[in-house]
Amino acid sequence: MKNKITVLYQKWSGLKPFNYIIVTILFMIVLEIPIQLVFEYLDISDDKFGGFNPDDFGVFTLIFLSLILAPILETLVSQLIPIEVSQAFFKNSGNIIGITIATIIFSSMHLSYSIWYAIAVMPSGFLFAHTYIIFQKRKESSFWMASILHASINLIPLTIDLTDRFIK
Repeated sequence: MKNKITVLYQKWSGLKPFNYIIVTILFMIVLEIPIQLVFEYLDISDDKFGGFNPDDFGVFTLIFLSLILAPILETLVSQLIPIEVSQAFFKNSGNIIGITIATIIFSSMHLSYSIWYAIAVMPSGFLFAHTYIIFQKRKESSFWMASILHASINLIPLTIDLTDRFIK
């Protein structure tokens, strides 16, 4: 079993950037299913869950925030800085510590919505941090890959919201 997981990990981490993004988005969606089921079981309403309210923004501002500003700033603060600092201070375990700290920071950045929202984004934070490490090892642009992956994930609810706006 461990060998199969290792092989799958190697295949995933070796994918070309576009394919990596698609597979990782699908993986993020799969990781969210048990979290959403637990929230459903706990009867966490949308009001308790909270989240970003797209109705507070115009279309162009929403697109800019969702696809450019948030992914770049959050990648800087919750991936690049904690991972690079961890790698500098903890030579042997910098990646593990960096991913852990990055995931916690990313999740914490979403606490303003609710504790439930912060818990729900933990898998995404983990995969964004892991993406940073994978592409850093590949000597490719880890910052931009994590940012593009983040923007790609944000594109899903953005598309739903914009579709709802224009259908009404």
